[in-house]
Amino acid sequence: GKRLTILQRQKLNVARAIIRRGDYYTLNQPLPGLNPNLQAQLVKNVISFLRSHSNGCTIIWVLSNPRLS
Repeated sequence: GKRLTILQRQKLNVARAIIRRGDYYTLNQPLPGLNPNLQAQLVKNVISFLRSHSNGCTIIWVLSNPRLS
């Protein structure tokens, strides 16, 4: 993990969070270093994945970009 960039670590942490099955997920500004288009795509993909692979989980996602809400 020490050879990863900060952005790579952030992406890895999001991936680790979503592969753990849970009743709720809290993601506190996990993507601030990404461009807005990539942030939007990742938010969409992660929420879609969690909705399709979890039974009614709760997602709390704190976003730094208000356009993604």
